[in-house]
Amino acid sequence: MRLQTLPTLLVIIAISSLMQSSCNRASNSSNPTASNKQAIQIGKSVFSFDFEKTTELMIAKNDPQSGDRWGTVVRRNPDNGNWMISSAPEGRQLIDRQADSSFINHLLDTLRTLQATAEAPEGPLSAFGLSIPLFALKWTNPSESYEVRFGDSHLQAGATYAHVPHSNLDVFLSKGAALQMLAQLDRFERLRKPQLLDFTSDDIDEIQVILPKSAALHSVRNGDRWADTKEVNLSDKKNEALSRLLEDLTHLRILRFIDDPELTQELMKQIKTRPSIHTRFKGRTLTQADLQVAKIGKNTYATISSRPGAVFEIYPKIAELFR
Repeated sequence: MRLQTLPTLLVIIAISSLMQSSCNRASNSSNPTASNKQAIQIGKSVFSFDFEKTTELMIAKNDPQSGDRWGTVVRRNPDNGNWMISSAPEGRQLIDRQADSSFINHLLDTLRTLQATAEAPEGPLSAFGLSIPLFALKWTNPSESYEVRFGDSHLQAGATYAHVPHSNLDVFLSKGAALQMLAQLDRFERLRKPQLLDFTSDDIDEIQVILPKSAALHSVRNGDRWADTKEVNLSDKKNEALSRLLEDLTHLRILRFIDDPELTQELMKQIKTRPSIHTRFKGRTLTQADLQVAKIGKNTYATISSRPGAVFEIYPKIAELFR
């Protein structure tokens, strides 16, 4: 007989209390893990749920080969639907808690297509890398809760051993795009929002650029073109250049998140007193957002007012965008 006990990784990495609180919230719901066993059918999708209604996701990773061990909890902001990091590994205090909402939504969406391809042979959970799984995930909505744990890969079958607590199959082989998504989580920072600006170019209706020792740029959107403040359309060349600038800015990626409060305060002071680039954005649905950039030592740092209190190290190529 296969051992039925499963030492959960979530306990080991000290977020068991968060798991328990979620279980308590869903204990009286229609969650299949709370009463009858979940019926998993070979060749069928393991889960059926509306990922857009998911409000909380817990992820724990334990990779003995790379030493990558962490756990986190992300929750959906009910006001805008974006995901925020509620609990970081090892109790880290994050100054910026924005998560990569696109990645998380995609991961949840692909979990719906996870398939059970075969039942695993008899044996203890440790034989399949599931006594302490590589990944343990739990996600909830206001009325339901789901959980899955992934262990070793079966290279010949091109699948991964999985375990769903309180199901009719102790261990089964699984396939699906969710496994490729999880493979991208080579570190916790992969879950943090990678773009510096938390809005798109379509959200911007007005831009003002202030550069030291250079003429200021101030343009407003005029239909499908850009114009000056007197609503005179820019030339085709300038219109194309400004559109390209906005696309590049809204896709600019963060090089390093600064989570040290003292370093953050010191960098913020220097950025405010001597910004090399100051850009202001406005839009119909976008409240004023100010981007300030400064080179300090050999590195380039930025603040964006829509992510208050945070400083980010960014790629120095940003200066080339304004030439």
